[in-house]
Amino acid sequence: QADGTWSSVSCPAVDCGRKLTVTQGTVAFGRTTTLSQTATVTCNTGYTANGATQTTTCQADGTWSSVSCPAVDCGRKLTVTQGTVAFGRTTTLSQTATVTCNTGYTANGANQTTTCQADGTWSSVSCPAVDCGRGLIVAEGKVAFGS
Repeated sequence: QADGTWSSVSCPAVDCGRKLTVTQGTVAFGRTTTLSQTATVTCNTGYTANGATQTTTCQADGTWSSVSCPAVDCGRKLTVTQGTVAFGRTTTLSQTATVTCNTGYTANGANQTTTCQADGTWSSVSCPAVDCGRGLIVAEGKVAFGS
């Protein structure tokens, strides 16, 4: 400067701000949102953060590091005794698969569906043996039922 002193120079820390949104999750920011600080992301029920909360970090370019909450995936590993399973295109939260019971086993007269649940498992489905009951009537004879 003209008076022989240096002008003041400052280098403020990068601030990522509190504008991070995560689809199917909530973000909890710390006291500050500046370079290297973290925020905690908690995914909604049915969406995964690999079993735990995630952290995102304020980066030098003023953005938060990548974080996401994808839908749980039940996979294609469902087996049904005495039935076959037909999966749809995806096996994620709320998607369904169709179960067809083998001959002699019943799905109450129709195909059944099973749904991918928030805990990553398929809803309960089974193919019990057809029960003919004990309603057989024989004129002039006897009927013996086994166990």
